[in-house]
Amino acid sequence: MRPATPTSSALIRCSAALLWTACWRESLAAKPQGVQIHYFLEDLGQEKFIDALVRKVVRQELGNSVALEVHIGNAAGGSGAVLDSLNKWLDRYSDGRDSPPDVLVLAIDGNCSGYNARKREIQRRVQEKHYGGSLVCAVPNPHMEKWYLSDPTGFRQCFESPYTPVVPRHKCERNKYKGLLASALSQSGVDAPLGGAEYGADIVECIDLNRASQNDISLKKFLSDLRAALRRLSP
Repeated sequence: MRPATPTSSALIRCSAALLWTACWRESLAAKPQGVQIHYFLEDLGQEKFIDALVRKVVRQELGNSVALEVHIGNAAGGSGAVLDSLNKWLDRYSDGRDSPPDVLVLAIDGNCSGYNARKREIQRRVQEKHYGGSLVCAVPNPHMEKWYLSDPTGFRQCFESPYTPVVPRHKCERNKYKGLLASALSQSGVDAPLGGAEYGADIVECIDLNRASQNDISLKKFLSDLRAALRRLSP
């Protein structure tokens, strides 16, 4: 039997439906995809600075419209707590109870053990659990406060102060950079009961990442690894 010829009204309804479907699919394709970031960090100082840093680099690499989905697995207790929390999460991952984020960020201060030694320690623990996701290691060397001071010009501009911090290239003295950061904040007329962590995001927005990278090799390596991980997410 020859199929019936559709009426003009049926053709119009069909065309409208096809057009709506095409537009819907196009809107889905155009919708910015979210990026999942999972952090394991030592303390609040790392959290405020590194999270702001990641967000800044995401905007530079993927655009302002990309949404971030952030999960903080640890942000207190120092390096021991970072590694303990990481091991527990990796156990859940190995058992299939957790899926890998787009980027896993682990931060541990170098503490004068050196960038490479600390990074190898992190990678070894992750590899032992056969983790197959994207891993980026943040190893401020020797301490996190040095990243806060990595661009003295940007730091000065952040607080609209005439004072420009003088930062030595590398000192292993315990609390050296913590004292320098406290002094720089005080000289800038800033009250910082949290040691500067409360200004971490503001400082990140003000600093020039190229200048900061030239001044701190551990920061440069983190930014390079982070950018590479984000570019792998691009279609």
